[in-house]
Amino acid sequence: MLIFCVYIGNSQHIQRDTIFAKKLLKKADSLTEKGNYEASTKIALQAAVIFKDEKNWKQWFEAYNTIFFNGYHPEKFDTTIELVKKGLPTLPTSETFLLGRLQYILGFCYERKGAIFDALPYYEKSLQNFKIVKNADFTNRLYGNISQLYTQLG
Repeated sequence: MLIFCVYIGNSQHIQRDTIFAKKLLKKADSLTEKGNYEASTKIALQAAVIFKDEKNWKQWFEAYNTIFFNGYHPEKFDTTIELVKKGLPTLPTSETFLLGRLQYILGFCYERKGAIFDALPYYEKSLQNFKIVKNADFTNRLYGNISQLYTQLG
């Protein structure tokens, strides 16, 4: 009976944390819409920590997707790259689709900076992951991105 009570208590704690983190992420998205990218990024990182602790990887990715958009609009790709690289090792390798999406984000950011040689490895890793999960949309998109980069390289 005691184990059951502890389990219920832990479940309620996790649920409260998840609800709080979702509210944080909603606030971060609201700040992004208002152009307050730095504050939004800070709040999204707070949400990501909670989602990581709860092993809620889809929501964790959504927090990093918000961080990406916060770097995209003002073209602060270096900040996005730094933050995503710090978060990338947190994601379990079993989350193949989300891993592919984060690698895609890194490749995209490097490409937008004009760092083709840095973008290619992330695009290629992302492509491998999307092939594993058989995601035709991202696979086709990546073939296009990679071919454009090789065309630029001559």
